[in-house]
Amino acid sequence: MPHAHRQPLLLPLLLLATAPMQALATPATPGEAWVAHDQVLRLPVDAAALPPPEALRAFIGSTEVTPMLRRPGGGVLELAPRALPWPAGEHELVLQDGRDWREIGRWPLKVRTPAGFERSTLQPRLDLGSDGRLGEHRSDGQPLSPRGAYRDGSLQAGVQWQGVRDGLQFDATAGAGGHTRAEQALRWAERGARAPRIDLADYRVALGWDGHRVELGHLAGRQHPLLAQDLARRGVGLQLKTGPASDLALHAVHGSRIVGWDDPLGFSDADHRVQLLSWGLELLPERAGGLRLEAGLLDAAVRPRRDFNAGHLPDAERSRGLTLRLAGSSADQRWRGELALARSRFVNPFDPLLALDGELRPVRPVTRNAGIAELQWQALQAPSDDAQAPTLLLGLRHERAEPLYRSLAASVAADQALSRLWAQAGWRGASLSLQAQQRADNIDRVPTLLRTRTDEHQATLQLPLARWLGAAEGPSTWPSLNAGWQQVHQRAVNLPPADQSGFAASQRPDQVQTQAQLALAWQLPMGSFNWGLQQGRLDNRQPGRENADQRQRAEQWQLGWTLNERWQAQAGAQRGRQHNLETAVTQRTRGLTLGLDGRPDDRWTLGAQLALQQGRDGAGLSRTRSLQGQLQLARRFDLPGIDKKLPAQWTLRLGHQAERQQDARFGIDLAWRGWWLDLGLAVGFF
Repeated sequence: MPHAHRQPLLLPLLLLATAPMQALATPATPGEAWVAHDQVLRLPVDAAALPPPEALRAFIGSTEVTPMLRRPGGGVLELAPRALPWPAGEHELVLQDGRDWREIGRWPLKVRTPAGFERSTLQPRLDLGSDGRLGEHRSDGQPLSPRGAYRDGSLQAGVQWQGVRDGLQFDATAGAGGHTRAEQALRWAERGARAPRIDLADYRVALGWDGHRVELGHLAGRQHPLLAQDLARRGVGLQLKTGPASDLALHAVHGSRIVGWDDPLGFSDADHRVQLLSWGLELLPERAGGLRLEAGLLDAAVRPRRDFNAGHLPDAERSRGLTLRLAGSSADQRWRGELALARSRFVNPFDPLLALDGELRPVRPVTRNAGIAELQWQALQAPSDDAQAPTLLLGLRHERAEPLYRSLAASVAADQALSRLWAQAGWRGASLSLQAQQRADNIDRVPTLLRTRTDEHQATLQLPLARWLGAAEGPSTWPSLNAGWQQVHQRAVNLPPADQSGFAASQRPDQVQTQAQLALAWQLPMGSFNWGLQQGRLDNRQPGRENADQRQRAEQWQLGWTLNERWQAQAGAQRGRQHNLETAVTQRTRGLTLGLDGRPDDRWTLGAQLALQQGRDGAGLSRTRSLQGQLQLARRFDLPGIDKKLPAQWTLRLGHQAERQQDARFGIDLAWRGWWLDLGLAVGFF
């Protein structure tokens, strides 16, 4: 009886275990089909044309496999792997006559990996590091850093694998990080001292076939400009090709960005989850992207999540929405357009944490709309074989979101309307960009609310004077020119009744901020020289504060010099001026930087930096001076490993700092000097 009960169970297991062996025992003919790494190969040849057995030679690629030839009878040749399996990948199998090296036959040979994959790549990564401060000193007896001398260790590990088998594409990645210091743990902000020292940073597992794809882990969901812009979170995603011109996607992800080993799927909590169903249809199947219609449904819920040491009390939120998007382009790609509409319903559900056993007035659900319209025209389009031809692109975009519009998966400014017009032109390496933008709030024009408007104008210009006016090759006395200008005007456009809004006429904002930049860059025989100038002005036009204006000016010089192929030097200088018209105070700053980088040989690197900063006001009441220097020495070396040497590097950093601060108005006079010495070590195992 015991045998009678075991036989039905043992028989299927025995058949399952022997099935792969029987399949491998069947000889296969080399060709387009993939064969197993230990499969017998049958060679279709004319037995009458074969030379004597001792003259036959067989090669797979450049490797001779003649000892594996056999004649089972019937004029058939076979290759049977004996000591070693066939090499994985795509090769050629060649049979020759060893007497005159006449080719008898040639066949393509495609061999699977031992795991059965047609292609498989595995890239592990493991880096260990150690960084610490050997010592430090400050002349006034104060600690130079909060920790003083310390020693920390870090770990970075990861793996990436890709495989193909029978039309299936596999993709898997994972990364983990660790640190000996608790404050550097990945989830320190969430868990504090309870955060794991070694934690999962991200992972993703994906399977694709025939245009379909399934993903699990940290993924990037499909984007919709008004409803779902931020779905790069942990969860699960499914993308299906539902027809020759249509596709469907479903994503369920965590309500916030998470890391760690907990909640590996990311969507297990229904009250803290974002779900998006997307559908797309190519209205012009013969030209993908010519005219595409997309629809999306969003269901998002967020629980109150208290981050460690957070200074606010979060609230539960929920939103549901629908979006439609139509995007297309002309056949010659000169016209492009997009139209998107969204409708979202948002509510704050009842939260017992906020109620505190009391009664709260329920929040009413709010349903609002938002829309985007954009049109681009390539008025001048350069041929693909002429990069010097003129180009001109014109664009117009309008965005609008009703008051109280909100979607938990998108960052859309509610109660605002934005209109933008731009032009981009290019010719022979030069480019010109112009943009005008207007943003207004209180779009329903509620009379008791302040309505503000922001007008922004920008212009940038790039001129390759060295290419136009200089020599065809090599350095030129002419520089490359970059210029920019920007003006932003923010002001109130209405005056709400003071008795209902609390706004007085003198409280209406009105200011204009202007910035301009100019940069010239010369290419020298052994280096480069750059000069830059920035000027800005803040013009306050608010009644009663007309003199609260500021003006800024900054100028920089930068020289880079290549001493030889191993040594480079840099020198820079800058000065700035900021004048406050209301206080009649002018702040001036000056600075100097020096640097040297070199590689004495292929293993040693040396770097040195020195920076001096000085500042003072026009009345001579306050002065500051800062001198910082650092010398860094690094050496790469190898450590013995199991099958290969392990790359490693140690880094030694010596730093010096001197500070001086004087302020006669507050009686401040501080001066100190300090130095520190740091040592770092990094080892890579893969």
